[in-house]
Amino acid sequence: RRVWLVQQHALFLLLTLLQLYPENHEIQERGLIAMVLLAGGDIGAQRALAEGGAIGVLLNMLSTAEDEMVLQDRAISMLLNLTAVPEVRRQLLTAKGLVSVLAVMKAYPNIGSVQTEGCAFVASVVSSAGAASSGAEQSAVAVEVLKAKTEAMEEGAVTSIIAALKLHSASSLPTAVRACAALRNLAHGCRAAQSAIVASEGVQAVLHAWSVQPDSAVLCEHAGMALLHVLLEDEKAKPIFDQNGGVERAMAALRRWSSCGAESSSGSLSERCGGGEGAVEKTDSFRGALLAVFGLLQMRTKFNAKNRNVVLELGGLESILDIVRVRLSDNAVFRCAVAVLHILVSNEPLVAQQRVARHPHGFQTLVLALSAADSLQTDALSGAHTPAAACPAASPVALAPPASPAPQQAR
Repeated sequence: RRVWLVQQHALFLLLTLLQLYPENHEIQERGLIAMVLLAGGDIGAQRALAEGGAIGVLLNMLSTAEDEMVLQDRAISMLLNLTAVPEVRRQLLTAKGLVSVLAVMKAYPNIGSVQTEGCAFVASVVSSAGAASSGAEQSAVAVEVLKAKTEAMEEGAVTSIIAALKLHSASSLPTAVRACAALRNLAHGCRAAQSAIVASEGVQAVLHAWSVQPDSAVLCEHAGMALLHVLLEDEKAKPIFDQNGGVERAMAALRRWSSCGAESSSGSLSERCGGGEGAVEKTDSFRGALLAVFGLLQMRTKFNAKNRNVVLELGGLESILDIVRVRLSDNAVFRCAVAVLHILVSNEPLVAQQRVARHPHGFQTLVLALSAADSLQTDALSGAHTPAAACPAASPVALAPPASPAPQQAR
């Protein structure tokens, strides 16, 4: 029935009603709800709505009086759905969509649904994922996205997102996930965002959210990648990360997710990993979580003996050996695991050899790992320091629109 209604131009009729009766609150709210439900995840419908003038109508709703919170919340939901179309994300940047959404987020900091979808909107609209195909187009998009991020910084985007993370992360996993994703995308290639995250205590906020929501691989991925983007460029962030238990948090995640999505017959994915809230998260999320954790561990152990000892004491070498055994065919995860393994074994050879010897498949797995990694030319146990392959930096992500919960006051 939904498809039939779309084919009968119901979306355009709804859009026309919204344009004809901007002062009628009931028509506006019911029309928006119907539009969200009808368009759903249909990319063609979202593109057609944007071409029909939906962006202007929705952004106008965001500029209404403060007592129209429910309407504005629905409008952000619809704008978030539109970001599923790469070219529409570019249109939203040009139309100052970021500025409008951030203004609503600032107006309603205690409303969980506004913060959740606002953070998701920021994450998606500053993502260049899928927005261009040719090299020239990619360069143009990159310039536009960087300009949008700079504008977002001027409007206090990082401050608003971190405030949402601090207030809602313990009670709302969706808000925590989307806030971390927004910080991840903002920090990617943007020094202004990286500095703002550090100055606004964003490193601490992300680590706290990660610690209070430990069972979500999606959160682990976004939180880890957000921190990785910041730590790669901002030296001030590194001691903050260490002092606030960053290495310990990464190790807890490594142990938690080391068997998830593994090529093993020892139980189903749900039996090994759970998934949070009764759902099993996608294997890609477990993979992304591992890549983020290995990236952080590689960065914080390479030149830091204290952090290496923490990793060894918490069983990091054993966990990495287990991952190497089951992830041989996953080139990215395998290389990242070997990179951290190489750091531990070459810098702490005595302790590492003892732990390898106690592992059921320790030496066999170590030899396999070091011989299979094309970037490692010598046996790390010999003491030769051959640079390990760096973990690949993840690009920004475009979030799938979340479900639209009813606006409610945070507890």
